[in-house]
Amino acid sequence: MAQWAWSLIRERIIDPIDLRRLRSKIRVGLNLDLPTLGLMRWFRGFDGGQYRQTVNGYNNCRRERDVLLELKAFTPMFPLLARWLTLPEVDARGCAETGARFKQACVNRGVKPTQWKLLAAPDAPLMPVLKIFVHEFMGESHREPTEDFLGVIALLKPTREIDPDIWRVVLSMVGTRVNAPESYADSLAPVRDTLRHIVRLIESGKAPLDCVQRSAELHEICAWIADKGVRQLLPRQRQQGWAFLFRNARAHANQREQALQLESLRWEVPLQRVAVGDFTVLPLSCGRDLWEESIAMRHCADLYGERCKSGNTLILSVRDTDGRRRATIAFERREGDWVLTHAVGPANRQLSKKFGEVIDTILTLLTVIESTRDHPMQGPRYRIDIFDNYDYGHSWSEGTYQSGEAALNEARSICKSGLPSCDEAGREQWVHFGETPLIIPLGGAEPLEFDARSYVHQLCGMQ
Repeated sequence: MAQWAWSLIRERIIDPIDLRRLRSKIRVGLNLDLPTLGLMRWFRGFDGGQYRQTVNGYNNCRRERDVLLELKAFTPMFPLLARWLTLPEVDARGCAETGARFKQACVNRGVKPTQWKLLAAPDAPLMPVLKIFVHEFMGESHREPTEDFLGVIALLKPTREIDPDIWRVVLSMVGTRVNAPESYADSLAPVRDTLRHIVRLIESGKAPLDCVQRSAELHEICAWIADKGVRQLLPRQRQQGWAFLFRNARAHANQREQALQLESLRWEVPLQRVAVGDFTVLPLSCGRDLWEESIAMRHCADLYGERCKSGNTLILSVRDTDGRRRATIAFERREGDWVLTHAVGPANRQLSKKFGEVIDTILTLLTVIESTRDHPMQGPRYRIDIFDNYDYGHSWSEGTYQSGEAALNEARSICKSGLPSCDEAGREQWVHFGETPLIIPLGGAEPLEFDARSYVHQLCGMQ
């Protein structure tokens, strides 16, 4: 009844309404501030679906409207950061101007003059990495995203624009959006000196100039730093530059690969190769598969071996028609249901919408498989029933078998176990065979010819 009533209301009342005219009337009726609404639309365009337009959000934005618009006149970066900051009343010199107060807030969070120039540049060179931070790494636990972002900038001390792939690899050392730490800056702080050394090598051109090669080598270097906790480098190690870092990272990677091979990590996967549109999805079923995926895609899939072996985690590699790896997706079984936990591209990049069909298809397959796991589909098979000759009318099931050969072998085995151990029984041995196996075809299986009594006679050498 409720569904019918809602359909009628939607057809007769809602659909004919001109929504644009209705929104205009609502704005006039509520006396909504147009500059504030413009700011909220701009924030939503930057944040995507993560920015929720609520009454409380409107009130906060309306209250800070003048400050945000004034900061936007400096650079579009400022209002995006300022909405999560509480600005001091005055700066260190007692200046109450908005720009000076915002700068003081950044300085209070460790930002140095060189990094301030990057933040304040009119072309906003750090805007791409801020967007990556918000979209791909900022988790639900973040209450102070601006403070955390500024903390990472202060920790790395870049002097120029940061390559997005480098930014992703560094942040991935401690988390992603799904398993984000409370603070990326605090989590990276123990290895800050090593990371700053890497940033200086990259900015001075002492790292590989090819972006793909540099990102791949940096992934191995950061994995070595994270696994070994490389807090500082000795002066002679710093002098060797990028070569020292990559040499040790490669040795560490070889050790991990050998360890995975020695452990022989293998597990059963609920599905096999699946074709979805222009992509092929391959489940990863051993430690080596995880290792190759993590190296090729520059993420930490190799750390999930034990979870996959437990049967509650499934990781799959998405490849295009040329066999190139395009994405890695992971599902976790929670209370009998498969749930998507990760869906990332190279270096934990956010996936485009075209991968949505792949994820939906795999999730549907897993749901169907899970629903039939405890109730397998019935097919041609055989059941062996045991009839007790000493207790007429009493029988019980021995089990079911998928092939006739398996059923016959089991029936013969039962006959042999029923023979008496003493040969003096002679011609009367068949009488002592008290358990007669009966092979019953099920699910359209072909009938089998098996005469238990004749088989016992054959075993006893009787005619």
